[in-house]
Amino acid sequence: MQKYLLPLTMLILTLFLSIPVFSQSISNIMVNGNKFCENDIFSVSYAVSGNFLNDNVFIAQLSKNDGSFSSFTNIGNVKNTNSGTISCTLPSNIINDNRYRIRVISSNPYVVSPDNGIDISLSLLPKPDFKVDSSNIFHIRNILVGQPVTFTNISSDSADYFWDFGDGAVPKNFQGYTPPAVAYYTPGC
Repeated sequence: MQKYLLPLTMLILTLFLSIPVFSQSISNIMVNGNKFCENDIFSVSYAVSGNFLNDNVFIAQLSKNDGSFSSFTNIGNVKNTNSGTISCTLPSNIINDNRYRIRVISSNPYVVSPDNGIDISLSLLPKPDFKVDSSNIFHIRNILVGQPVTFTNISSDSADYFWDFGDGAVPKNFQGYTPPAVAYYTPGC
């Protein structure tokens, strides 16, 4: 029995050493920009080495706002076995910050890339809110031609807005946070 054990061991070792071993990796994470707002759509490209199985899915993940991946959000995926690009959509529940990072993982086999290496700035979209005041009126429909109307920005952010007051308004447009008084010289409905 010992006579056959050594050749059998040598055969198994030879077969084991002749089986190609592939190491998979994901690298070169590139984001097509570094400033985005909630719900923006953008691309993340990645490079791979090694063999990934046919049912593999690459998933782009967004870090927490401090750049760590102790928790993360999946923002896009693509079924693929090669290097490629993932279309990503930012969620609407982000926190304004400039320290986000993105990484890519694979499903089969499970591999985690390093992050993209550059901080990304994410912002919530401004939420416009305003009120209308006019002296001597009791309802917005009772504004008289030529009577000044004040639009007051009561938004919770400090964004500059593009105001379009419509036809017959002077001024017709304004860009900034607090618009000037507006007068309408064309009767409306």
